[in-house]
Amino acid sequence: MDDEEEAARGARLDASGATSVTITATPGDGSAAAVMFTIALRPFGIAATTPASGVATATGVQPTVEFSRTVDPSSLGASAVSLASPIGAVPASVAASDAMVTLTPRSALVWGGHYTVSVAASVSSLLGQTLGTPASFDFDVIAPTWTTVSSLDAELGATPALAFDHAGHAFAAWPAFGGTALKAARFDFASRTWSASVVLQASVLEANGEQPTVPGPQPMRRAGNS
Repeated sequence: MDDEEEAARGARLDASGATSVTITATPGDGSAAAVMFTIALRPFGIAATTPASGVATATGVQPTVEFSRTVDPSSLGASAVSLASPIGAVPASVAASDAMVTLTPRSALVWGGHYTVSVAASVSSLLGQTLGTPASFDFDVIAPTWTTVSSLDAELGATPALAFDHAGHAFAAWPAFGGTALKAARFDFASRTWSASVVLQASVLEANGEQPTVPGPQPMRRAGNS
């Protein structure tokens, strides 16, 4: 049996849903009794996921689904492997490498978000066996943690107003020069450092004879809360 015939036979066995195959070998000259042996077939299914179902992870996660056999890339059409949050689909690219399928969200996921990866029943191996039933797993995204104290060069007595983005970066603004200008700085979560402060809107405020007002710190709200 050549390679093409073997692959075709394997595809037929997979498609049939068989879990084993029995082979009988008989010498052509009849010099020995027939020998029978059974080979267990490895089914096509999900072997592992990253993150594991129910595990909390960071905002930059790229979920993966590992199958028991090499995936047929042509079976990964629209929505075959997808990512969603409680409010709808999350745009992500899908790539297959051997038995691994990776989802790459087009933007970082949101702190406190709950996400679901869904795999369609039509996803198949290169030998043609489909998953058969849809599958899914869930994970949560945790907020980054600040493990060190970082100082900010705000003027004495000034109370900075703080805001955060989804990646953990902070932006601080406070009144400066006796209230005639605003100064601001940005905290980079990756390097755990503040940028040098810069003056904002000083010339506009002076030209208009206005005094800047900076709101006090506001309570943070998690995404999706009202």
